Amino acid sequence: MKSFPNGFIENETIYRNAWGEHPARIIGIVKNVDFSIAYFESNFEKFKSQVDMLIERIDQTENRGSFLNKAKHLKATLPELKGLGDFQALDHKISDLIELILKTIKGNRTKNTEIKGQLIRQIKAATDLLHWGEATTQILSIQKKWFHTGPAKASKEARLNEEFKNILNSFFDQKKFFYDDKNNLIAFYERKYEALIQEAKKLESLSEDQKLPKLESLKIAWKENGVIKKIKYDQLKKEFDRVNKPIKVDFNLDQVLQLIQKLKTKKEISKSEMIKYRQQLTSFDKNGFNHPKLKLLLTEGNEWLDLSEELLFIEGLCQKKTFKIS
Repeated sequence: MKSFPNGFIENETIYRNAWGEHPARIIGIVKNVDFSIAYFESNFEKFKSQVDMLIERIDQTENRGSFLNKAKHLKATLPELKGLGDFQALDHKISDLIELILKTIKGNRTKNTEIKGQLIRQIKAATDLLHWGEATTQILSIQKKWFHTGPAKASKEARLNEEFKNILNSFFDQKKFFYDDKNNLIAFYERKYEALIQEAKKLESLSEDQKLPKLESLKIAWKENGVIKKIKYDQLKKEFDRVNKPIKVDFNLDQVLQLIQKLKTKKEISKSEMIKYRQQLTSFDKNGFNHPKLKLLLTEGNEWLDLSEELLFIEGLCQKKTFKIS
């Protein structure tokens, strides 16, 4: 038997020394002593370098808990390693690393428990805000912080998660109910605006005197109706204004009024004047000016001309009879 540090050779078989609770173990067949020893020592050093790299990574990060499974895997596979080296020392090194990670996890969980408690208080305060937009912004920010916060203490983790989830779901359920109700109200206001437009259309056949008071009532109802989306409101308002556009008094109406007044005050009228006035009234009628009083004025004017024509005719007859008698 040939002994050397961390192992021995017997019957051309190389053994790793016993360590801890692990007995000596065959790790290979010897063909060349120096080569075999160097090969298995190299295997051990490669494994040891993995441990050293893990320690270095853990030292450089705050999230040490994410390396726990890796450290446990190294400790579990170390006894199966076919290598030559100080297994006992490396095993202690891995155990210390695992203990450090567990200690860090415990401290982080205590810290995370406090953080999650604070986040729950913050989200409760945010749900009390009156402005849904501001509340939503704050709650989404708090939710992001919650997702980036690690586990709390095992005895409190489930309860904290459940409480946070319930608050979050309750807020968004209430928000949905609010906006559903708001949308229903907006739809109601839209239908009311449309109904007012239909009522306004019914006034088109009325005279100006009949139309004005009813139109004023519709305008008041329009102003008192609720708020809807601007684009929709502008469309409906444009239609409402078009339907209720006041009838513009054409400048020719003034001419008709002046002509009728002239006829009423004229004591005498010649046949040529009568023809001229009749033509003027006819021209107003043919132009079809849109005013409810126009037809009345034209009728009145023609009646005055008819009366004047009749008087002129009677006057002419009288003159003829007088001429014959004399």
